[in-house]
Amino acid sequence: MVIESSKMNYILLLVLLIVCIIDIKTKKIPDLITITGMITGLIYNHFALNSILGILVGVLSVHCLNTAKIQKLGGGDAKLMGMLGAFWGWPVIFISLLSLFLFIPCKMYKIVKEKQGVYAYSPFIGLATLILFLYAR
Repeated sequence: MVIESSKMNYILLLVLLIVCIIDIKTKKIPDLITITGMITGLIYNHFALNSILGILVGVLSVHCLNTAKIQKLGGGDAKLMGMLGAFWGWPVIFISLLSLFLFIPCKMYKIVKEKQGVYAYSPFIGLATLILFLYAR
C-alpha cells in the first residue's frame, strides 16, 4: 500500500493533530470536523468505492469493537476512523485498528494512574496514522 505525499494528506494530518488536541482537552471530537472530513474525502477521491468502503469500515469497525467490549471508543472516534477511511480507503482502517492494540499498555497505565471514566483515544489513532503515513509513502 502506498499513500502519496500530496498536500491534501498533509492537511489531513494537520486536522488530525487539531482533533487530538481538542479530544485531549474536552474528551469530545467535534462532528463538524469529522463529518466535513468525510465529505471532503469523498469529494477528493471522486466518490470512489474504496473511499465509501473506508467510511463504512471505519465507523462500523469501531462500533463492532464497542459491541464486543474489546475497546470502548466513542462516536467521535468512529467518525474519525471514517474520515481517515474516506481519504485513504478501507485497508488503512484495519492497519490503524491493529496498531491501536499496541497502545493498550499505555492506556491501561493511564487508567490505573488517573482513575477517570472517559479517555481520549484520538491521540492513539493519530499516532498510528502518522506512523502508517510515514511508512507507506
